[in-house]
Amino acid sequence: MVIIYSNSSIAIFSYTPPSVAGTVGAVFNCALQLGSAVGLAAVSSITASVDGKTPTMNPPVSEFVHHLDDIIKDMWKDAFKGRAASFWFVLAVLGVLLVCVIVFFRVHLPEKREELEKKKKEDIEVSPG
Repeated sequence: MVIIYSNSSIAIFSYTPPSVAGTVGAVFNCALQLGSAVGLAAVSSITASVDGKTPTMNPPVSEFVHHLDDIIKDMWKDAFKGRAASFWFVLAVLGVLLVCVIVFFRVHLPEKREELEKKKKEDIEVSPG
């Protein structure tokens, strides 16, 4: 998480004019905190919903000893259904974000003044006149 935070922070502030850097930082941190809260709420809601639909394993004590292997296998499968659903949800969200970054993210680096002057000189030298 720290790697993502620092990389995105560097990327945002490298294109931000110094006059609005404070505002951009505040909006960035607010969006980060709000997104984390909403994401955590969605994931915990999915986990609780799926776990609530899963029947609990409450075998009688006398049967527990005789069917221990079967009960343990079933318990492990049922115990992680909610977490598995949350994992797939987070993976789907990351997939959508990856597609959005690939489609919409464009980097337009400002050209340096020296390069612009060099291009102008080349254009003047090449143009018939």
